[in-house]
Amino acid sequence: MEKQEVLGNVAKVVRALITSAKPPVELRSIVEDYMEIEGETIPFRRLGHSNDQELLKDTNQFNSGGV
Repeated sequence: MEKQEVLGNVAKVVRALITSAKPPVELRSIVEDYMEIEGETIPFRRLGHSNDQELLKDTNQFNSGGV
C-alpha cells in the first residue's frame, strides 16, 4: 500500500472509532481501540511521523481539541 492509501485508511478507522465513542474522545482511547480493531498500532513511524497525534493532524481531518 502507498503511504497516502495507508494514511487514508488510518483516518477512516479513526473517524469510525471517534463516531462510535461517547464524547469527549481522548487520543489514548483511540490508540487502544485502533490496536484492538486493526491488530496493530497506528503506523505513524512508517508514515514518517514522530507520534500518533502528528499523523492525525497531517490528515487535516482531526483537530487537537478532539484528537
